[in-house]
Amino acid sequence: MGENEQGHDVKSSTHHDSPAISPLTIRHSLEYRTRLIGPSELDLLCRLEHELFLRGPFAESRQAIYRRNLSIFEVNALAFAVVEANVHDTYVPIGMSSILPLNAHGEALYCVTEGLKDIELRGRHVAAPGEWSNAILIFIVGFTGEVRGLLRDRPLAAIANVVFDHGSRVVAGMRVHHPDQRRVRLLAQTNRANGGMNRLFQRGGSSTGIVTGDGYPLRELIVELPSEMPDRGSLSGALLSAFERVTTARSAADIGV
Repeated sequence: MGENEQGHDVKSSTHHDSPAISPLTIRHSLEYRTRLIGPSELDLLCRLEHELFLRGPFAESRQAIYRRNLSIFEVNALAFAVVEANVHDTYVPIGMSSILPLNAHGEALYCVTEGLKDIELRGRHVAAPGEWSNAILIFIVGFTGEVRGLLRDRPLAAIANVVFDHGSRVVAGMRVHHPDQRRVRLLAQTNRANGGMNRLFQRGGSSTGIVTGDGYPLRELIVELPSEMPDRGSLSGALLSAFERVTTARSAADIGV
């Protein structure tokens, strides 16, 4: 599904118990974190996803989104994370991340031209924690429109940071039983030529030649891992190095963010 860098405003009902985020009330850049969700938060995550993609090519009903996400969550809860910003000492949901380690069955059905559409993915297509995946799909990285320009980092860096943090947890879970694995294969459907995910994968990855079931190019990136089982911080560093030409070698003006 890719990233929704600009996003759309998530109505107050999505986080009605949290402080409102407004450029008029925020006087500093927002610190943010990526946190895995628990079972009781799946509905919140689905509401965020529904609002993020409400007016785009991936728009689906909340019921359809919930059915798919529940099926995946029941197999691998590491697949979903919420992005939260610290607003007046309270963490407020401002986005979400979904990273799906596809199993061999899921890879065979999704990673082919005119394969499964995003909404058709289910838990039977996803590896459980501890199982190895040769196709880790960066499925969704999205931020609400109301935080546009308020985050500590520029949009491209924020997308990369969420991928690094969430991805490190997914891969660390895989390597518990596979410490000898030396590389991971990241995949992303890039539906916007000027989108952050496309720019990241263009610089660090390559085209698979596959056009997804939703009709968009699928790009891949091979990330080399340390020989010993890394902690989460080290693994984030390994993922970060794969994109370092984007995040360090080019200026913000070059990238256009």
